Amino acid sequence: MEFLTIALAHAIAVASPGPDFALVLKTSLAKGHRAGAIAALGIASGISLHMFYCIVGLELIQSYFQSYFIYASYLGATVLIYLGLNSLYVCTYGQGTKMPEAEENLKSRNIFFIGFLTNGMNVKATIFFISLFAIVIDIHTPTYVLIFYGIYLVIATFIWFYFLSYFLTRDRLRSAFRRHERRINFALGIVFIFFGLQFLIQA
Repeated sequence: MEFLTIALAHAIAVASPGPDFALVLKTSLAKGHRAGAIAALGIASGISLHMFYCIVGLELIQSYFQSYFIYASYLGATVLIYLGLNSLYVCTYGQGTKMPEAEENLKSRNIFFIGFLTNGMNVKATIFFISLFAIVIDIHTPTYVLIFYGIYLVIATFIWFYFLSYFLTRDRLRSAFRRHERRINFALGIVFIFFGLQFLIQA
């Protein structure tokens, strides 16, 4: 019952629109399924950071890294606002025009890193997982079971965003994206900036 509750809550949260969803959407439509899968892997790796808090304990982490959450919010906000401004730039200057050192140099490592930061530095996600574990998990649940929960959540997150990327890169959707690329980039730019400002407010 404990595991099913966690799995259901996670499924609802991961399927809800947010910065992770927006990142996979932008990356997949602009660069294809492989890039979207790398972003999904980065996002899933960010989940492991939240699982670390849940298993080790938030109070212990805070006692050693008191200012972590503030810096994490600032870093996450910077990444999201950058992505938002980048999308607005592409939207303004048209298809095929790219920001220097932005789209063209966004290699696999960069995509993974941005995915990791987008999720791992999301304080709202941290609070969600800590609250979920605090409410649902029995205090006597063995550590190895908690680790299993964490591994499941990482894998489930990757699978969801992997198949989301696969679906988004089907020919029909890619063709529609090309027809409405400026509008989509504009909308995604606003979304990224909105979430970035949210991160700053939470700091």
